[in-house]
Formats: sequence, structure tokens, C-alpha cells
Amino acid sequence: MPTVAADRLAGKTALVTGAAGAIGTVVVQRLSAAGVNILACGRNKSRLEHLANQTGAVPFVADLTDVEACRSAVADAERRFGRLDLVHLGVSTRGDCRDIAELDLADYRRVVAANVDSVVFSLEAAVPALRRAGGGAITVSSSLAGVTGYGQFPLYSMTKAAVNGLVRATSRRLARSDIYLAALCPSFVDKHLLGDLRSHLVQKKIPLLAPGEVADALVQRLCATPGDEPIWILQPGHPPVPCRYPDVSPLTGGSSGAVPR
Repeated sequence: MPTVAADRLAGKTALVTGAAGAIGTVVVQRLSAAGVNILACGRNKSRLEHLANQTGAVPFVADLTDVEACRSAVADAERRFGRLDLVHLGVSTRGDCRDIAELDLADYRRVVAANVDSVVFSLEAAVPALRRAGGGAITVSSSLAGVTGYGQFPLYSMTKAAVNGLVRATSRRLARSDIYLAALCPSFVDKHLLGDLRSHLVQKKIPLLAPGEVADALVQRLCATPGDEPIWILQPGHPPVPCRYPDVSPLTGGSSGAVPR
């Protein structure tokens, strides 16, 4: 981990959701190495306990698509460590729908709950805690599919676009409270979520990101300054770059410029 990250994070308290997943596990490892107190949240008890034994993180087993579970996680972090400074929101699922005309309602509900509800509920619970701490930083695992749209998985693309919209719409207001909010949008990551898509990508010689590369970029975002760019893109062989959307003129009055946020 770059020294600058370790210097800025030591002694802080972090809540990490999706901590049992490939990226979340490495985020916990990186933060632990930087001297951060961590509440590692997820549904897989055995993986969380193994991670806790490795890193000293405190495991919190819960389904974070439930709003009360998110509130309980934040309350537990504050109770154990006295404050909350950093949050990484990494709950995510791909879903099976490839043709919107063949929608499975249960699959739709599951994807929206994991990719959108967990983010909204976690932010609702965590933002007041960060304000009580005088500020902090929040990162959200999004996807390049939320920027470009990926036709093979329309529901996944939809939910990641929704997350990006929420982050853009919320980041400036949170910056007034000295809270930095960002979404990282990596391209294809070599992890379980790819499923049967992985062999197709390998056959086409499409490069994949390692979970550690994504985790490093997320940790660097946790060191950013409130008011910094909120949406970042990560692709193999390149450093993270901000995703800057074109300005849109106001609907009424005035000259050119961005829509007020």
C-alpha cells in the first residue's frame, strides 16, 4: 500500500460491507495493514471469521439489504470504536437476466436489493455517524457497466447506473459536511461474480482486473478530499481516472452551465 494511504488512515475506524467477497476481503486487508479499526460486514460467517483471524477486524454477520441491519452495523462500529470515519460499500450481485423480455421477478428483486438497496440503506445509516465524527470518506463499488451499459446483464448495468447517479447527486451536499463520497467503476474483475462470462472473456483475450487492483484504488479514494471527483473508472493497465460527464444547460434562465446540484 502506498505510504500516503497508510499515513492518512492510521487510527481511523472503517465499516466495510461485502467484506466476505473477493474485493471486500482485500479492502479489509489493506485497511488493516494501514492501522485502521474495522467492522467487516457480510453474510458468510466462516469467511468473515477467517478474515477476522487474519486481520483483527471485527466480524458483523448480517444481510445488509435490510435497513435495520445497516443501522445496527453502524451503531456497533460506533459502540466498539467510539466513532466512524470510513465506509466502503461493496455488496453486489450480477443477476441472471440477459433478455428483459424474459424477466424473472425474484431475480430482479434480488439484484436491486443487493446493488441499490444496500447502498441507500448503508448511506442512510452511516452519514449521520460520519457527521458526528466531523467528516470522513465513503467509497462504493460500482462498475463500468453503469457508465457504458453492458447488454449481457441489463439489470446489473441499470443498478450500477443508479448507484452512480446517487453518488453524483449526493456528493456535493456531503462535501459540505467534510464527507467525501465516490463510486469506483472498474471494468471486468477476475472474481466469482463473472461466472460463466469469464471463459468468454479469456477466449477473447480481454484483460481482467485483479481484486487487489480494485481494492488499492478504493483505498486511495478513501484518502481523497471532500469535493474531489465522485465517479472514477478503472481499467487494466491504467491508473484510475475521473469520469467527467458533460455539463448540461439549465432548463430555465441563465447561460450555459451545469444543472444545479
